[in-house]
Amino acid sequence: MKKFKIAVVGCGGMSNIWVKYALSRENTNIVALVDIDKENAENMRQKYGLHCEIYSDVSEAIKDSGTNLVFNITIPDAHRDIAISALTLGCDVLSEKPIQNSKPD
Repeated sequence: MKKFKIAVVGCGGMSNIWVKYALSRENTNIVALVDIDKENAENMRQKYGLHCEIYSDVSEAIKDSGTNLVFNITIPDAHRDIAISALTLGCDVLSEKPIQNSKPD
C-alpha cells in the first residue's frame, strides 16, 4: 500500500475534517502544515498532537518535507495556484472546490 506524506495547506476550520481523515488512515502521515497565518497552523499542530513543521509557503513545505500528497484547503481564490505549485513539484492534490474561478483558468 502506498504511503502518503501529506502537507495540509490551509489550517482553518474546514481542514479539521481532512486532518481527522488523514489521522484515521494507516497509510498517511501529516508531514507539514501550511498557512499564511502560522498561528492557525500551530493551533492545529497542538490540537492533534502533530509532529511536523509549519510553513507559510507551499513549495518550501513540499521540498523540505518530502510531501507526495497535498490537501488544498485554502480559500477559493488560492486553489488554482496551490494546485499548480503542488502538481509541478510532483505531488498528488486533493482540493476543495472550485479549482479555478473563471473559464480561462
